[in-house]
Amino acid sequence: MKKSKKFILAILIIVIALALIYSAILQMPKSYLSKKYNLEKNEIKSVYFVPPYFRNESNHSSNIFDFEKVNSKWKIKYRNNNFYVDYIDGKYYDDFQLTQIYNWSVEYLQKNIDSHISKIEIHSESIYCFQTENNSSSELIQENQTCNLLDFILKDYNNDFVVYYSVNDISPYIDDTEAATKIKSDLQDKICKYFNFNRKPIVYIVDDKITENNIYSHKGYFLKYKQIELLKQEKHLI
Repeated sequence: MKKSKKFILAILIIVIALALIYSAILQMPKSYLSKKYNLEKNEIKSVYFVPPYFRNESNHSSNIFDFEKVNSKWKIKYRNNNFYVDYIDGKYYDDFQLTQIYNWSVEYLQKNIDSHISKIEIHSESIYCFQTENNSSSELIQENQTCNLLDFILKDYNNDFVVYYSVNDISPYIDDTEAATKIKSDLQDKICKYFNFNRKPIVYIVDDKITENNIYSHKGYFLKYKQIELLKQEKHLI
């Protein structure tokens, strides 16, 4: 009986210790975020923490031992805004500015490339990589860096550079593939010429049914393959 009580007590101590450690780890990014964005610490809420792990990527590789390291990640809530913090090579990186950067990027392309560009795709990891090469992780990305950021995303082969060209009525372009192809080709040429790069972006023609709500993901602003196929079937995207 005594041994049983000791065992239960030992388990209880371990559980409490692990809970205290997890609670402490949850709070770790708060000082970084508070200092970087001038936020009140008590308004920064840590929702959960995911420790680093290795993900099996053998389904996408001929190597059955193909594992990819996934970095530590925190989900953070500040007021009504949810965002993420990753711990990469000993530094914190976050996508708190994701929506702001997204809006800057769309506005920049509308002004300098084509006013029909209504949306683009930006992955959070592109923001992290841009900061790694251009800024300290503790520095804010400024609006005057938008052109450099877009240039970086275009030339980053980890993800495609995707833009959405909006029209009020998409039906004529569904029937007239030649007109649709010309719009896409012309926009690709404009972007390549402006950024002096020959990697052609992916261009989708869309109608007004695609809103910010169905292009947003916690990893960035982008549409998944299944969403794209569904919108094609429903004749909202070509």
